[in-house]
Amino acid sequence: MNTKKGFYFWYNSSVLKKGWAALFLLFLSLSGFGQDPGPTTPGIDFILTGMRRSFDSGNRAEYLEAFITDLQAREGLVFDSFRESFKMTRVAFYPASKILNGDTGAYLFIQALFQNEQEALFETWKLGLKLDADRWIIRSKEVNGNPTVLYNLQIPSARVEKAARIVIRHADLAVTFENAWVFYDNLSQQETGLIIIGPGRMKFSPSAETERHQLFLKYKSDVLETGLVSAYLRFSPSFFETNIKITPMSGPATGTPPPAEILRARALFNRHYADSFTIENSLNGERLSFIPQSDQVVFELGTDSRNGFGYVYSPFSDEEVHFRSQNPDLLLCLYSPVVSGEIGRRMLVSFGEKFDVIRCDVDLDFQPSRFFISAKARVEVAARVPEVDSLRFDFNPTLDILGVYDKDGRELFYTQDKTRKLLYVYLLQPLKRDDSTSLEVYYRGILEPPIQNTEIISGAQLGVPSGLSDPNYDSYLYSRSAIWYPAPSEEDYFLSRLRISIPPDYSCVANGELTGEETIDEVRRVLNLEKIGNRISIFETTKPVKYLSFIVGKFKEINTENKTEIPPLRVLISEDIRSLRRGFLDDVRAIVRVYEQIFGPYPYEKLSIIQRVWPTAGGHSPASFVVLNELPKKPDSILMSDPQSPVDLPRYKEYFMAHEIAHQWWGQAVTGASYHDRWLSEGLAQYAAVRYLKSKYGEKALPSILKKYVEWTEKMSTYGPISLGPRLSLFDFRAFQAIVYGKSCVALFLLSDLIGEAVFDRGLKAFQEAHAFKSAQTRSFIKAMEQASGRDLGAFFRGWFDSYVLPKVFVTTDLVKDGDGFDLNIKVHQPENPFVFPLAVSWKEKDLLIKKTLDVDAQTKTFTFRVGSKPSKFKVNPDRLVPGTFKQ
Repeated sequence: MNTKKGFYFWYNSSVLKKGWAALFLLFLSLSGFGQDPGPTTPGIDFILTGMRRSFDSGNRAEYLEAFITDLQAREGLVFDSFRESFKMTRVAFYPASKILNGDTGAYLFIQALFQNEQEALFETWKLGLKLDADRWIIRSKEVNGNPTVLYNLQIPSARVEKAARIVIRHADLAVTFENAWVFYDNLSQQETGLIIIGPGRMKFSPSAETERHQLFLKYKSDVLETGLVSAYLRFSPSFFETNIKITPMSGPATGTPPPAEILRARALFNRHYADSFTIENSLNGERLSFIPQSDQVVFELGTDSRNGFGYVYSPFSDEEVHFRSQNPDLLLCLYSPVVSGEIGRRMLVSFGEKFDVIRCDVDLDFQPSRFFISAKARVEVAARVPEVDSLRFDFNPTLDILGVYDKDGRELFYTQDKTRKLLYVYLLQPLKRDDSTSLEVYYRGILEPPIQNTEIISGAQLGVPSGLSDPNYDSYLYSRSAIWYPAPSEEDYFLSRLRISIPPDYSCVANGELTGEETIDEVRRVLNLEKIGNRISIFETTKPVKYLSFIVGKFKEINTENKTEIPPLRVLISEDIRSLRRGFLDDVRAIVRVYEQIFGPYPYEKLSIIQRVWPTAGGHSPASFVVLNELPKKPDSILMSDPQSPVDLPRYKEYFMAHEIAHQWWGQAVTGASYHDRWLSEGLAQYAAVRYLKSKYGEKALPSILKKYVEWTEKMSTYGPISLGPRLSLFDFRAFQAIVYGKSCVALFLLSDLIGEAVFDRGLKAFQEAHAFKSAQTRSFIKAMEQASGRDLGAFFRGWFDSYVLPKVFVTTDLVKDGDGFDLNIKVHQPENPFVFPLAVSWKEKDLLIKKTLDVDAQTKTFTFRVGSKPSKFKVNPDRLVPGTFKQ
């Protein structure tokens, strides 16, 4: 949900501008990282204080004394406009830089915030200055970018009425209230917020078939109808005019609402206001609101069961409708509604399309004992549209921002949406298309490593643990979910340099190559004596990454012997692990060799494998390194694999590692563009792991592996199609595993059988090469396979990837005598939802077993085979490698 000026902002008032004193403390913790740009020249403070005082008091003449004579007429009109047209009553000025010298003389950037009781207007000024006797005077003023208008929204206000009927209609949602109180916002010129309290009704019927099915799974109906007791509504003024109809009570005035209803309205406002279109800005910390644009809306609809539903619509999202339950907080539907008569979609530019992140360099000090991070991140960006005046990043709100500065050391205005973990930065001067700039973010705070979602559970032990009954899990993984640096909020690839300081008894692995190490051993180099002896490691990437990760722990390095191999291999294990299992390094090398043959060259500078003892099985595979978790082995206990896991293959000790290494190609070098394309990471990694097992153990291993995935596909298919990605875990996490991992793997093997393995591999390699270090969509994968095979594969993917149903197949045989032999006619019929797939059949001719594969690509298709004798023991799908129902 993006707009040019931002959407859904929220900032924590505890993270206000801390000034140079706080920034100085940061420099202490960084041991010299960064430079202090210095305070502004005191002389200008006198002018700005005078301008503020004279504006607040309405003293026009005194305000204009800050400008040269030639500017006073123009600035007088600006003064009048702010005071009389916009009704602004006060102003605050925040210098964004010290006084600088340029080709045309001295200049200064300031941020001006004009306010009245209802509105605030934010502008960035570039002031040209000159010395006039003993004081500075303003010789020129430029307003950079577009002014940002904000509002001091309040509900309830003085405007309250009793309504006989309220009707709200939009897309697939209809809401009605009768005999209800309507509390308006305090903005006199436009409508943007309402609170409704009274008896109401909601009807929601998504126009997308898959979303109706999701509702059915939850509520046993594809139409959700429920009673309401309240509504908190935010919308644009145009939406109010066209989509909301309020019919007042007829007859005498209804009077003042009961005190209890007023208190309920205030409580609803306090509960929901901060979550939509609202910020606390970095200048003065006041909570201000944006006006929604176009058809943007946020509705919080309360029911009498202490539950409720949230409805969000934004034309700035790829999928405009977000519908969720409030308690528990579950995303139920996410889709683009089908609108009758609509031709195409509006062309709207999101934040992610406005600019590219080119580099992200981080200087970081990490103290494991208390999870303390202090850092400076330098982010370089390039504009992709004609003008960019604001930037958006993902950022963890538990970290305190001490300041944001542009490449010239000028302080920038920023806001945070803490609910959605977003940071918005506003540039002093708009960035033109193809131009680049950089900014620096200083921050610090306590940030515990988040629990990594482990989507494959491996019960097998990959090493020999020390037998500790209560091991100390002394390792710390910070990756994408930690959002420990200002990261692109949409998929983007960039280069990076990480310079990290850690205690001397710890080691670090991060993206890229380890290009340097040094030790802090001189008192004069640091102001914090406890950092003497710290290790500084420097990691550089030469291949783009989509997010930054590092792990710190007490590891010991294993000698990999071959120092010249490509890719360079580095293996580290926790001190609690005595040794690697036999053949571990051979398996790593063999896995990489097989993948290079199928997918193309290993995509990164090196491959580091970190094996640690950890209380949760699983692992993580950021660019250029893999973390494998090993469960602690307790005395007198036997580790068992999870019998309910749809994806675990405990018989194969290499399987889990093969899956994680595959992510270097699928998930890192190539990633899915949206959650619909998640299978491009997990499904292809699963396929890769099974291909490796097939290469090592032969064709005989394949049927038993795929049969398990087929069984789980049939068990979980009703939860939704592969294209729902992680949303499949809404009701059962195993459904996500079974469908995105298992069903995708099965479908890829079916496609390989359909077009031939050599052709399939050619398509995979071409897809990897064409989309290396990019995000890709499923349609690009389909195109690559169609180009490799020369056949239309649309129907195959619609059936297996976009539908939750499975094939229903009826097979009949007819034997016709023909001379010395017979014609065996096999008729394959799909009465509904025809799928495309290769179907294995078998029969016996005397004692000879015959196997054939049928290319099923129509609703009804007949295949004829010449047989020498009457066939017996005819079987359809004999190894059960195709999910579905088969009757003969």
